Amino acid sequence: MSPRTSWRIADASPTPSALTRTASSSSTRSRRNVVNANEATPDSSGDVIVDFGDGFAVAVLIADCLPILLVDEDSPTLAVVHAGWRGLESNVIESALAHFEHHDAVHAFLGPSISGAAYQVGPDVAEHFAKVPGALAPTR
Repeated sequence: MSPRTSWRIADASPTPSALTRTASSSSTRSRRNVVNANEATPDSSGDVIVDFGDGFAVAVLIADCLPILLVDEDSPTLAVVHAGWRGLESNVIESALAHFEHHDAVHAFLGPSISGAAYQVGPDVAEHFAKVPGALAPTR
């Protein structure tokens, strides 16, 4: 059984009421849905949450996928990305970057994830990345 990815969004103000504006979003493992933190509801789903400087703290909980934090050095915009193989194949990172005005001012911070040595995929997954240079490595 695959663990469900959960997102938590909370108002980042330093008051005790900060937790009163909490919403969650379930991962879709694709690029279909980008969630605006200011519009998130308990039923929101998507692999990207974007905050345009509205004062939200955003986080992604992952199992073996790659969490990515994107930060714009020229504006208060930031995004968290759940980057699994399905999302990567669907260009989830490009979907997140579409919400930034100046792509050359965006910095990416990679969180911990499973390593290639500990996680192997079968041919059904590998075939999706056959045309990406350096994406496939032989098994041991």
